[in-house]
Amino acid sequence: MKDLFSDNNYLGYRFPEPQYLGAKFIHRGWIAKYIPESADTVLDAFGGSQSVAYMMKQLGKRTLTNDFMSFNNHIGKALVENPSITLSSEDTNLLFAENSNPEAFNLMESLFTDLFFTREEAAFADSFRSNVSKLDNPYKQSLALAVMCRSMTRKVTMGHFAHTQALNYVAVSLLPPCCSLAVSLLVSC
Repeated sequence: MKDLFSDNNYLGYRFPEPQYLGAKFIHRGWIAKYIPESADTVLDAFGGSQSVAYMMKQLGKRTLTNDFMSFNNHIGKALVENPSITLSSEDTNLLFAENSNPEAFNLMESLFTDLFFTREEAAFADSFRSNVSKLDNPYKQSLALAVMCRSMTRKVTMGHFAHTQALNYVAVSLLPPCCSLAVSLLVSC
């Protein structure tokens, strides 16, 4: 599998390339060039993948970030706000355990099987999500959700869930299942 971070080392940090249209990821260098050295605080009001906010954190700037979408806020909490909390092997074992509440956590399997994901992938996503709240720290919870969201958007072409032919595109690609993507992202954290 291709290294999720290859060719994405910028200013000494590695960031997995976002998979959706409109990401500011490719414009980081240009944006950084126009941030005055004397600026102590920066605002990324439309944080999206959080690649710019994360870069500003790496540059030592106090970084404020926001986004309308909850999963983007989790990425910001996991990568920008988070001081240094990581997921341990015990945490990943907990996340990869069986679904702790299948009656409450079955959305992916019941709605998206054979549409965007195989039944196995959808069940894995439901199980993973059911175990996130068992993590003992909000930064760990956001890291887990960020990893799962990234895994799911990497699975679907361009991270684009607006069409219903995703499995047809994925069937001809060499993309690994969501579980493998999640494992590779967790190892890279």
